[in-house]
Amino acid sequence: MKQSLANHWKPLAGAAATIAVVAALLVGVLAGSDEFPEAELTVEGPLPQLTGVDPVSREAVSTDDFAGRPLMINMWASWCEGCRVEAPDIRRFVADRPDVAFIGLDVNDDDGAARDFVEKYEWTHPSISDPKGELASELNLQGLPTTVYVWPDGRLAGRSLGEVTYEDLQSVADTLVKGAPEESEPSSDEL
Repeated sequence: MKQSLANHWKPLAGAAATIAVVAALLVGVLAGSDEFPEAELTVEGPLPQLTGVDPVSREAVSTDDFAGRPLMINMWASWCEGCRVEAPDIRRFVADRPDVAFIGLDVNDDDGAARDFVEKYEWTHPSISDPKGELASELNLQGLPTTVYVWPDGRLAGRSLGEVTYEDLQSVADTLVKGAPEESEPSSDEL
């Protein structure tokens, strides 16, 4: 009897976990605002290596391919309304700023739907397919869309939760290309 009850609860536990992930994504989407948060970029820990296959080209893509360059990682999905809103601004930004590397992370999506999305919005930057959201969880995804910013030295600089505009991306890019701020040495008075 105990064995059959345990087997009965396993599918429910899996369903509960899936519902929790979807709920977290929806909360993030609904919490997004139309305005870019005026937060300073910081210097955080290193970017985890993200590697996968582009849903359109089927070629391997890795964040290591962009080492030494400022990088933006946009987490998106074809079913995400905010992602559709920001898509034209992302296309324009990528075309105008070749000095900043830009990749997408297609989260909890079907490759066919992702290909249709990329073609519709005429995106030219690579994406990594993340059908189970495992890579996004390494970046502490809180909702879609989310854009993560990375200094040229590979350290995380910050993120935008919700839709970004062309102007938002330009502003962050202008800061990223200057490089991470120097960490100040403690003065002799502080020692």
